[in-house]
Amino acid sequence: MIPSISAALFDAIELDTNILTPQIHLVAQVQTVATYTGLITNADGSTKGFTLSVVPSSAEKAILIDVSATWSVNPTFTVIESGYVSVSVLTGGGGQKIKISNDQGILLDNTSLRSGQVVALVILRPGNHVLTDTTGGATCAVTVTYPSTPLPTGVVPVKLSFAPASVQTVMAPAAISVAPPQPVVITVLDGTRLTTTLQATTDRVNGELLTKAVVRTR
Repeated sequence: MIPSISAALFDAIELDTNILTPQIHLVAQVQTVATYTGLITNADGSTKGFTLSVVPSSAEKAILIDVSATWSVNPTFTVIESGYVSVSVLTGGGGQKIKISNDQGILLDNTSLRSGQVVALVILRPGNHVLTDTTGGATCAVTVTYPSTPLPTGVVPVKLSFAPASVQTVMAPAAISVAPPQPVVITVLDGTRLTTTLQATTDRVNGELLTKAVVRTR
């Protein structure tokens, strides 16, 4: 259910789960029968709503909510109890936020993720990146190789957990290599906020691959 490659996927070189883009995909499981109200806030501050209905039977086991979609009437999405809700940006450059809640609590809020929810990041810019849990401090070095054909399949998992007797987090493995468009998949903890930072770019110059450090100006 990861979005296919489109031009918009290349707009965001560095990612932040607090701001949804086509390269960020979220998955949350619904546990019990309930009705939720969804609110999507667009990059320009405008909002749109929807209803999520969790029913005991006769519904899909998994649904996809496209936060970039437009609608004139607030839709209702229906999913079976213990099913899954996926959130993606399928068109445009992103910038949205989403919150799904009811009077019993919050099911999904991309700015305040909950333990057990899943984040898939598609990091497309060839080069060296750092994946960071800004809440707990964990990091993982991500090398994105230069694209080749055929395109690779499968996902690259990274385990996020608390360090022993600590509120600090760790990621395992500490370094990974991915080939576009392979997603990096992380099961998060309460309050996890994931970001990626580009440290060096890899480009083909005169038939050779060259990696160059990113110079940031203040």
